[in-house]
Amino acid sequence: MLGGGSTMVELAAHLTPAPGLQVLTPNPAAAVAAAAAGLEVELIGGRIERERVVAGGALAAAQIAAARPDVLVLAPCALDAGGLTMHDRDEAELVRVAAGNAREVIAVADAARVGTVAPWPALALDRVDLIVTDAPAAASARLAAAGPQVLRA
Repeated sequence: MLGGGSTMVELAAHLTPAPGLQVLTPNPAAAVAAAAAGLEVELIGGRIERERVVAGGALAAAQIAAARPDVLVLAPCALDAGGLTMHDRDEAELVRVAAGNAREVIAVADAARVGTVAPWPALALDRVDLIVTDAPAAASARLAAAGPQVLRA
């Protein structure tokens, strides 16, 4: 499952088709990018949030709650040793639901997001398996000390 945001669109465009690989996302642009890359795609429906351009609302929440993804990849608005936070309360709740059903959670955050906090808590770092970031070594080490594996890319 891929979350919202432009980072997920870029990731979707670089995925390689493989037997059994299916992309599930509330992000229409990521769905199009994954389909163009030759992957099987399931688009989560619902009301398109105007500012975030992702599906939200009750229908999207029900579909996310019913999903059991092997891997959830998301790009939080902010990330520090306290966890992942979002600018939107409903998006934070959808992240919690999706993460609760996923076997593995991967957060992708550029250096500008690391060490920052947004208003709505989404996930504690003990629920994140891997963080991929270009943050400096010291910031990455603080994240790793909170539990998850950190890959500096």
